[in-house]
Amino acid sequence: MCPIQTTTNLDAPFLYNVNAKEEHYGDRAQRNYDFLERLWHPVTGAGFRNDLIGLAQASQAGLKADPNVVALGLGLAPDVYVALLDLESGRMVYDNAPPAHPDGFYILMLPATPRARPGSRSYKVAQQWAEAWYHAVRETGGM
Repeated sequence: MCPIQTTTNLDAPFLYNVNAKEEHYGDRAQRNYDFLERLWHPVTGAGFRNDLIGLAQASQAGLKADPNVVALGLGLAPDVYVALLDLESGRMVYDNAPPAHPDGFYILMLPATPRARPGSRSYKVAQQWAEAWYHAVRETGGM
C-alpha cells in the first residue's frame, strides 16, 4: 500500500487531495490495512507477496487487474506504469524496462513484515495501522 506517483504527470494529481473529506482518508487507510493483513499474514503472507512479485514480473495488465491491487482503489490512469518495490527483499520488480514516464509511473511498495516482537498481535496491528494511515494521507505516496 505504498505507491508513489511522479511529479512529471501533471495531468493526474497526487493521491492526496486537500479538499477531500476525512472519511476518504479513513476509507483509504482501511483498504491499506486490509492489504497489509494479507501481506503480513503469518501463514499465507509470503505466498501473497511472491504472487504479487510474480505478477509484476509477468505483465502490467496482470498486476493492475489483480483483485488485491484493485481493492486498494489507487485510481491510476490505464497508461500509468506500475513497478513493485518489495522492501522485504529490497527488489524493484517490473515486467519490462520502464518507459520514459510520459504519463507517469507508480511504485507499489510492499512493506517488510514487522519482526521486532514475534508473536505479538497488538504490535503487528499497531504497525499495520501506522503504515495504513501514513500511506493513505501522504501527498506523494500510498501503498
